[in-house]
Amino acid sequence: MAQIEIARYQFHSWARKGIASTIENPDDLGAGTSTVSERAHVSVPVLLNTGAISKTFALIGPGDIIGMNRDMVVRTQPRNWITDFEPNYLAFAEFYDEDFLWRYTPAGPNNGKLRPWLFLLVVKEDEFERTKRRTPLPSIVLKSKDVFPPAKETWLWAHVHNDSNIPDSDLNTLEQWLETLNKNVATDPDQLYGRLMSPRKLAPNTGYYAFVIPAFETGRLAGLGQSTDDVNAQKSSWSDVGANGEMPVYYEWFFRTGVDEDFESLVNKLKPIVMDPRVGIRDMDSSNPGFVLASDPHKAFPSTAPSILGLEGALKSPDAVSTVFPNTNDPNKFQHELEAVVNLPFQKINVIATDDSGDPIISIPLYGGKHAKKSPTEIVQLDITKNDWLNNLNKDPRTRVAAGFGTTVIQKNQETYMRKAWSQVQDIIAANKRIRTTVLYMKVSLKFTEKTFSQLQSNVLLSISRPILSRIMSSSATLYHQIKESRLPLASLSGTFRKVVSTGRRFSKVSADSTKFKYDKLITRLNEDQKLTAAPPKQTPAGVFTLGNLSGEVLSNPKKLLETISIIPARPGFVIGATAIRTRVPTVGDSADAKNYRLALTDVTERLMVDAPIKDLKPLPMSVAYEQVKQGIDPNKTFLRRLSSTVKFPGYIKTDQPEKVFPAMAYPDFEDPMYKKLAEISDEVFLPNLKLIANNSISLLKTNSKFIESYMVGLNHEMGRELLWREYPTDERGSYFRQFWDVSGIIAPSAEGGSVSSSDAEKYKDIKPIDQWATASSLGTHNNRNVQAGEQLVLTIRGDLLKKYAGIIIYAQKAEKDSLTGGTKIKLDLTDQEFASKVKFPLYKAEISPDIKFFGFDLTIDQAKGSVPSGSPADDLGWYFVLMQAPGNPTFGMDISFNQGDDGLSWDDLSWDKFSQEISFITEDVAPTIRPADPVTNPIRWGKDSASMAYILFQKPVMVAIHAKQMLDGLIS
Repeated sequence: MAQIEIARYQFHSWARKGIASTIENPDDLGAGTSTVSERAHVSVPVLLNTGAISKTFALIGPGDIIGMNRDMVVRTQPRNWITDFEPNYLAFAEFYDEDFLWRYTPAGPNNGKLRPWLFLLVVKEDEFERTKRRTPLPSIVLKSKDVFPPAKETWLWAHVHNDSNIPDSDLNTLEQWLETLNKNVATDPDQLYGRLMSPRKLAPNTGYYAFVIPAFETGRLAGLGQSTDDVNAQKSSWSDVGANGEMPVYYEWFFRTGVDEDFESLVNKLKPIVMDPRVGIRDMDSSNPGFVLASDPHKAFPSTAPSILGLEGALKSPDAVSTVFPNTNDPNKFQHELEAVVNLPFQKINVIATDDSGDPIISIPLYGGKHAKKSPTEIVQLDITKNDWLNNLNKDPRTRVAAGFGTTVIQKNQETYMRKAWSQVQDIIAANKRIRTTVLYMKVSLKFTEKTFSQLQSNVLLSISRPILSRIMSSSATLYHQIKESRLPLASLSGTFRKVVSTGRRFSKVSADSTKFKYDKLITRLNEDQKLTAAPPKQTPAGVFTLGNLSGEVLSNPKKLLETISIIPARPGFVIGATAIRTRVPTVGDSADAKNYRLALTDVTERLMVDAPIKDLKPLPMSVAYEQVKQGIDPNKTFLRRLSSTVKFPGYIKTDQPEKVFPAMAYPDFEDPMYKKLAEISDEVFLPNLKLIANNSISLLKTNSKFIESYMVGLNHEMGRELLWREYPTDERGSYFRQFWDVSGIIAPSAEGGSVSSSDAEKYKDIKPIDQWATASSLGTHNNRNVQAGEQLVLTIRGDLLKKYAGIIIYAQKAEKDSLTGGTKIKLDLTDQEFASKVKFPLYKAEISPDIKFFGFDLTIDQAKGSVPSGSPADDLGWYFVLMQAPGNPTFGMDISFNQGDDGLSWDDLSWDKFSQEISFITEDVAPTIRPADPVTNPIRWGKDSASMAYILFQKPVMVAIHAKQMLDGLIS
C-alpha cells in the first residue's frame, strides 16, 4: 500500500480579527482563575480636547448571542441522516468565517491556546431529552455527565483549516509565510475556514445526534433567556458533574454509524488473486439440438462434435481454454444440416419458399442476414465454408446461443423498447415528409430544366441567370464579381439589353448587317473583340464649368487653390473628394493655424491629383461560366443542398448523389447498457461460474468480443423484426443497440448544455453499425472505440469496498523501475505530459449485485504483465492497477486497528487500540502508547495545541497499487 500527496493543508490553532484580537485578559483554560464578569473588556486610547485618555469598552460575548445563522455551517461530517458513517472517524462541523469559533470568546490566547465559544456535543439517542422550550433557543436536558469531555480541554477541538498552497521556499521564516498567506487569502478568502470537532469515540451501528452548544455559561444562560449578571465570563457551561443545567442548541443534525470498518480496513481485505480458468466458461450439452432435418422432418438433428461445448460469457478468465469446434478441419455433419435448415426459406430466389400446403417456411434465423445485405434485392444465405463474421456467427452453436440471448431480451422487453422507438419516430416522419416533397419538386424542376434551360446557348443562359449570378460561386468569388472584373459589360446581361437587340426590334431593322448584331454574337464580340466596346461616358457640353475643369485647370497648380476659392461666388459649400470646403476670402495676416491648414489642404489636393490605375480587363471564359451556371441551377444539386441543410443525414449517405436520397428508415437509438438485460436472464449467462470469484478479491478478466458481438447482433436482428411487425418505418438494417457496457460516469456531459453531445456519445458506443461491418471481416473485430486490437483487460473487484465507497478512483498506471529494490514502482509526482502517457482510466464499467464490479481498460494481457512483443520496450515493466480514496473532503479519526506501514512509524498509523485503557473521549491526558518521531523541526506532540491534534488525527486518502502480474501470474513485481 502506498500514500500519495493530493493537496497541501495547513492547520492553525485559532484565528481572530478586529478589536477582539486586542483582548489582553488571557484564557484561564477552564482553571477558574479569571475574575472578569459577563464580558471581556478592552482599553482603547481616544483623543479628547487634544488630550489622550484610555477608554474601556465591553465586547459582545457569548451572553449576548441567542441565535446563529445556519448558513455559517458549510459542511458537517457526516452529513445529516447518513446511516453508515465510519465509527473510527470523528464528527465535526465546518464554519465559513475562519474566526467565527473564537469571535465571541471572552478572553485572549494563553500560550497559543484559546477556547472557542461553541462546542460540538455528540450524544446517543437515549442520552438526552428535548424540552418544550422554543425561545430564545430550543434546548435539551442531558441524562448523564459521561456525555461531556473535560471542560478544560475545549481548546483542543477547534482549529482553522487553510487550503492555501504555500511553496516550501516561503516557509523559511514567519514573515515570509505570513506575507504569502495574506496574499493568497486576499485573492481567495474561501481558502480558510473554521472546524469544530467532537472528541467522542463513536460506537458501530449506533444513532447519534450532534448539537452545537455554547461552551461558556454566559452563552448557556442567554440561550435560555436568563440573566448573566455577575457570571464569570470564562466559566464553562458544564463541569465534571455534567451540564450546569438545561442546554440550549444553536444547530443540530442526526447520523448513524455503520459497521466497524473504514476505507483502509476494507482495502486491506482485498487480496490479488489469479482468476480461476473456469470463470467465464461452462459446459453446454449439444448432443440433442432439438431441430429436425431439412430433408426429412421426421429425423432428429445430429449432435455436435464434440457434443459438450464450452459456452462462454461476455467476460472470461485469461487462462480459460475455449472448446475447439468443430474438432476437425472440415465442417462436421451438424454444420451441414444447420446450413440446410437456415437456408430453407431462400431456396427459391426472390420468392419465399413454401411447403406443400403453400404456407411460407419458417426456419431458424440467419442472425444478421438483413444487416449483411448490400442491396435490397441481394439474397444472403449461410455458407459454412466461409469464415467471415456472418457465417462464423451462424454456424457455431456457441455464438448462435449468444445471439439467441439477445433475441430473448427483446421478446421479454418488446413493449418497453417499442414505446421508446415510437417516441423517437416523430422526427423521422417529419423528415420523410420533407424528403418526399423535396424529391417531387426536384423531379419536376429537372424535367423543366431539360426542356428549357438545357437548350439555351451559353451566353443566353448566362444572361437569363443574371438575377442569381451573385449566388453562384466561381473559385474564390461569385460569378457576378468575376463578370464585373472582365471585359464583358454587366449591362449586356440585362433584360433591357436583350430586348433592344432582339429580332424585329428597331435596332435590328436599321442595321446594315443584322446578323452581326444578334444577341449571341454581340456578347461574343463585346467579350472577345476589342474593336467592339460599350459606348464611352457622356461628355459635358463646352462652356459648362465642372469639377473636372477645376481639377484640370486649377488643381494642376495647388498653390492657386486658395486664390481660386476666393474668387468663386459665395455658395453654401461644395465638395472636393470627401471634404466640404466653405468659401470665404482669407484675411490679411494669417495665424499659424491658418498657415498649417493651407499646407495640409495643399497636401491633400496633391494626393487627389494622382491618377487611378487603369485595369487590364480580360475576357470572361464563357465556357467555364456556362458550366458554373449549369451546376448552379441543376435541380439534382440545388434541391439536395437545401435538403441537407434541414435534414440531418448519416455520414455514410452522400447527399450530393440523388439516387442516395430516399425516405429515411427509422433507426431508433437505445443507449441502455445491454449487459444489464443479459444479466437479468442470469448472472451465469453474463459471466459463467461467477461463484468461483473469491470474496474480497481483486483480479483481472478479459473481454470476449465474439460473444458480445453475437449478442448485440441477436438484439438488433430481433428488434428489426419486431419493428417491422409493428409497421414501424424500417428496413431491419438498423443498429438500434450498440451499447453493451455502462459508460455513465465515464462519458462527460458537454459544457454547452450539460447533456452528452451526439458526437461524444458515438465515440463511446461498443460496436460499429452492423450494416457497415465489412463482408469479409471476422467476428469480434468490430469495436467502435479507438482501442488496441485484441481482447481488453477488465479489472474485477469483489467485496465490501465498492459497496460502501462508490466514489473510489480507479486507474491503471505504467510501472517504472525501482532502483532501490530492483523491482517496479509507480511514480507519484507525474507531470502533465507523463500523466497523459502513463495513466489510463476505465473505458466502461459493469456490476453484478451485490458486490462485484468490473472496469474495462484499453490494455491487453501482454501489456499489463510486461510481456510485450519484440520492439515494444516501453511496456516491458507492465502496469499497476490503482485504487484510491477520493480526495477533497478531509476526515479525522484513527485506524480501527494498528497496522504499521512500510515507511516507518508515523501518526498515520495511530489506531484506537493503541491506548493504555479503553477511552470514550480523546483527551490531552490519556495519550496513545505509540510516539512517532515526525520529520519536522518542531515535532508534532500529542495535546500540544489544536493544530497539532488536527495533524495527528487527519486521515490521508489511502491508495493501493497492485501490479497486473500479481493478478495474472501470482507474482509480486
